[in-house]
Amino acid sequence: MKKNDDTPKTETASRIKQLRKEFAKRGLEGVIVFDSLNIRYLSGFTGEFALMLIAEKGCFLILHHRNIPRAERETSNCEIIPIESEELIHPDDLLAKAFEISHAHEITELGVDPSLSHERLLAIRKKARPIKIKISDCVEACRQIKSSYEIKMISKAQIEAEEILRRFINEIKPGKSERQLHHLLLRMIHENELLEGPSFLPIIASGESGWGIHSYYTERKIRKNDSVIIDMGVKYKGYCSDMTRTVFIGKPTSKMKVVYEAVLEAQKAVEAVVKPGMYNHSVDAAAREVIGDSGFSPFFSHGLGHSIGMSVHEGPYLSYVKKREIIRENMVFTLEPGIYLQNKFGVRIEDIVALTDSGCKNLTGFPKEILVI
Repeated sequence: MKKNDDTPKTETASRIKQLRKEFAKRGLEGVIVFDSLNIRYLSGFTGEFALMLIAEKGCFLILHHRNIPRAERETSNCEIIPIESEELIHPDDLLAKAFEISHAHEITELGVDPSLSHERLLAIRKKARPIKIKISDCVEACRQIKSSYEIKMISKAQIEAEEILRRFINEIKPGKSERQLHHLLLRMIHENELLEGPSFLPIIASGESGWGIHSYYTERKIRKNDSVIIDMGVKYKGYCSDMTRTVFIGKPTSKMKVVYEAVLEAQKAVEAVVKPGMYNHSVDAAAREVIGDSGFSPFFSHGLGHSIGMSVHEGPYLSYVKKREIIRENMVFTLEPGIYLQNKFGVRIEDIVALTDSGCKNLTGFPKEILVI
């Protein structure tokens, strides 16, 4: 698995600049970043035992001294601050150095990752005194809007995933189990030396298994006239892909065809109307309306999609139950309507789209007409 990152210096410089604007809007003088993906996003560093302090003046990557060579290879636009220790260091050692630097810069108010537990947050606030600590999602807010470089990386991940899927589909045959096919798909992903691996565990759900939620695999064997849901993604230079195709082994029934066409029309309808300035729940509603008109409303039981980038699931979400948010240009989303009939079969079709100034660009090239194997 390739570990080294080569995020361009201009990317990390731009991200740090945007982050400073973001935390200033929230009345903060800086942020401490614990989350490893956020650290990679801001610096390019892919190692462990590290945290970042980004202030109005100064950007610091604080880490175990044995990670200095990796940091020097991968990072730019930040000062590397090593902690000397012959053993693995405790996160509090990194934190103490961050507070030491903060005091030297006369910082009085800092943001920290929203993923911290309440107990951890209380402990950090106690150690930080007199510096005030606030939960802040300003890094996540910056990550929502993708640069042209990020969209290019997501597109490349998608291209590689599609090539793997083309070869994998030829391996789906009656008699093979979902477990066998799941493990085979993982092997095919790991054999691609360009990739860091899967962006999530693939889903192979055949027949009645297709009704399950995140049914990664069972011992069920593929049968003639089955539908098979394949949900897969890969990671390329830190960026994720995600797509789903439903294929048929032998002749699909008339009911399968009707369900498939309803899902496909729902996705096409959303792709035609989605644009910056819409509310996320309105995008979801556009797909739900088509599926409802087809008579399958009770069987579309999840949100339409999610943002995607360095994480396979990022906010905002295209959902009727999530927080209402306005979607913006250069956000990247999955569009993945589905219909699931209990104890029978399921159909899901998923593409990735990037929002443009007036609509969207589909980053997925894999065909989505009915595919019979």
